[in-house]
Amino acid sequence: MSDSDSTISSDPPVIDGGHGTIPVLGTPDIVLSAAADIASLTPANTVMTAGGCTTVTASQDINLLAQRNHAWAVKNGISFFTRGESQDSQRAVQDTGMKFHAASGNVSVQAQSGPLTVTAQQAVDIQSTNADVVISAPNCIVLNGGGGYIKLEGGNIEIGTNGSASFLASLKVLEGGAKVQFDAPAMPESSDLVLPEHAHHSVQFDLIDFLGAHKDGQAMSTVPYEFRSKDGRVLLAGMTGSNGETGRLYAVEPVDGYLYVGDGDISWTLDVDHGGHGDE
Repeated sequence: MSDSDSTISSDPPVIDGGHGTIPVLGTPDIVLSAAADIASLTPANTVMTAGGCTTVTASQDINLLAQRNHAWAVKNGISFFTRGESQDSQRAVQDTGMKFHAASGNVSVQAQSGPLTVTAQQAVDIQSTNADVVISAPNCIVLNGGGGYIKLEGGNIEIGTNGSASFLASLKVLEGGAKVQFDAPAMPESSDLVLPEHAHHSVQFDLIDFLGAHKDGQAMSTVPYEFRSKDGRVLLAGMTGSNGETGRLYAVEPVDGYLYVGDGDISWTLDVDHGGHGDE
């Protein structure tokens, strides 16, 4: 042991790997390097947690695929930027701008506490191929183009132009006043996103043994659950997934508590001790 101690320096050397190479890290914990591919595979879950930054870089493509949901939760802000230039002439699609497509379902874009700005250097095209286009505002709408404008404000309509104005119709009807009620959708109130700091522990419960399965073998899903700490704080709540699983709880230290599953006449209480559980 004394011989080993004499060879250890207080400043760990960098990883050189031989003459002519570039130092990688001074004090690495884990370094993965391969001349070909690196694969990380598991039939269960993978959790990646960093107390600092996580960087994913590729000289070509980065693909993120999910069979179910893909959710991003960001506290301070999120940005999407592309230069929009194809570097590979062999690609079938040379248009490398941004595309947001929903093959089915709705697309919702909200600015819940601030303005929303859509700007393009070229044309802006808004179309509905099979329904209506509705533009609504509680105070004022202004359509401005080429020096002319239409302004709708306070129940009044103002039409202005620096040239001629023509009203073309096979039938002109001038009747009394009317109005349309504007029902604006209610915006949810945003709250601070509290992210776990240096979360080294996580736990997720597989409840298929307690919930059972349908006749077709599918696990019982959408069963309410609630995980409370020993002092009564709600740490995790929701509905079980399609495989009878709960959400995942991240914590700095192992958390003991009680997991309440179900409601009404059918319910269970599980005593959780450092990530394990037992039926009460």
